[in-house]
Amino acid sequence: MSEKANLPDIPWKSGISRMDDDLLKARLSNLSADAQIEVAASLGWDDRLRVIRNSDAAREIVQGLPAEEVFLTVKSAEEGDALFLVGLTSPDQLRFILDMELWRGDRLDVARARQWLTYILACGEEKVIEFLEHSDRELQTIMMSKLLTLVPNEEGVTVPQGLPSIMPDEFFTILSSVPEETENIRLLLRIIRQWGRDRFYELLFDIYGRSGPEAEEEALRWRNSRLEEKGLLEFDEAIEIYAYIGESEAREIADKALAGGSRTPGTGDEVVEEVAPVYPMVLAEPRTLLYRTLRSIEDLPEQNRLRSELAFSANRLLVADAERIGEIDAMKSSLKRLFSLANVGLLFLSGGEGKTAEGIVKSLPVKELFQIGFSRVADLGSIARKIAAKWWPARRETGFLLLGLPGEEVLSGALKRIPQFYDLPESGRPGFRDFVTFEEVARTRRTLEETDVVAETLFDHLGLPLPHTAEIEPGDVFAGGLEDITMSSLLLTGFVHFTLKGSFEMLPLTPEDLDGMFGVVLERSSSGENRIRPEAVDGFLSWLAGQTGFEATRLQALTGYVKAAAAGLEEEVGGLGSAGEFDPRYVRSIIVTGRK
Repeated sequence: MSEKANLPDIPWKSGISRMDDDLLKARLSNLSADAQIEVAASLGWDDRLRVIRNSDAAREIVQGLPAEEVFLTVKSAEEGDALFLVGLTSPDQLRFILDMELWRGDRLDVARARQWLTYILACGEEKVIEFLEHSDRELQTIMMSKLLTLVPNEEGVTVPQGLPSIMPDEFFTILSSVPEETENIRLLLRIIRQWGRDRFYELLFDIYGRSGPEAEEEALRWRNSRLEEKGLLEFDEAIEIYAYIGESEAREIADKALAGGSRTPGTGDEVVEEVAPVYPMVLAEPRTLLYRTLRSIEDLPEQNRLRSELAFSANRLLVADAERIGEIDAMKSSLKRLFSLANVGLLFLSGGEGKTAEGIVKSLPVKELFQIGFSRVADLGSIARKIAAKWWPARRETGFLLLGLPGEEVLSGALKRIPQFYDLPESGRPGFRDFVTFEEVARTRRTLEETDVVAETLFDHLGLPLPHTAEIEPGDVFAGGLEDITMSSLLLTGFVHFTLKGSFEMLPLTPEDLDGMFGVVLERSSSGENRIRPEAVDGFLSWLAGQTGFEATRLQALTGYVKAAAAGLEEEVGGLGSAGEFDPRYVRSIIVTGRK
């Protein structure tokens, strides 16, 4: 399909999933083949299959789609529909599908090779001949060698027993290595011999003499050279997508790109096709700035370039993350990571401003946007490793548990190979995932900085021993074990002692201390709830400032942590009438000796 084709606006295509076959056929019959290709390319795989099934131009539609789109449609279809689609593919499309499907790492997947020969045979004689004419000779040799056992017709050569004979031949005894597939193999060989007797014998002699590791290595080399054009590079090259770009360097790159204006197609290392794959936009997260910016670009050549770059970079990630090439879930995962971290990069450079974002997307390669976003996330990993090495050198689980939630999970996420954002349970989708916004990066950085500040306060300035190195003394805060003890509960326990006695003590609160807390530390608000006296918090913070000597930024982080911890204590004890109602099973913000 030409990039400059004058295609009509087709408002009904969004309703195809609800349209019956007769109406869909009628609608499609009024469109040119180019327009039908445009419709099919813009749809999800199920609806695309319906369009192809109901079109008189089915072959033109399939062969007008990018090879990646055909592959994904085949992979998502039931076997009968998949065979129908394979029968319509062009030689290049079939070759791409086989390149994606037949290999596990650098070895041919024997089971899949047998399965795909069966599929090609099921598509008919024409497809078998097309496969022979356009696929690599080495691939044909090793695929067929998995099905055949050849024994030369020479005196004294023993024929293996138990393998079915396929057909008579003047040079070889041809046996089936897969007895249950014997009839299919016989039919396949008859088609080949009828199509070209010379090629038939070339194939037999190749199988007999060249079907070992050398042929497989050569087939792999041809396959890899083709996939490199799609971004499926060798691992050592693919991993460069994770190259680090510093903050100042990133801004310089963006400034230069913006000053130079939009790039012309093909100026990056990505291949621009006449019709670019659309799956990157179909599978992308629609709520991101990157997605909205991409959708706002109306120029078709620019759209094609960007879609090609997205697919190319996602494929690099697929290899770099050691995912299984050819699996839809793995492709979705790499594309999701690409959009997430490239969106972080775009937000970092644009500040969220739409026009600036559009200029950056038009000027910078997608790969560099991803690298800039990844680098800002990698910065968090560097911070986290320093914190862990300083305060929890053994990285014991109990050490991280001391952080409490969400600090424990935030640090654990930042220490992953690709730092991950920890989403809180109240978000509705808790757990670890790739960063999507720069606000998430900033929030995680604040949590890590607070963790470092509080750890320094407790373990350096206030003299508390690190839990995993402490010699536990009877009566101290660690005597009952580390369960439920957090840096927050340690600080608040010391805060209560400080407010009651004027000294910071790391001892569990006694029943008498709890009585004092309800009379001195807490007061009743106008709504009848307990709240911590603001002057008590202010006094404690002033004392901490003197003890630590922190400069303004670190003191601000400590202040925020203490106030958040105090708010947590207020929430737990706000409705209690007195210390007599205090139950340590439900109040975890402070450490006590037991129930009053």
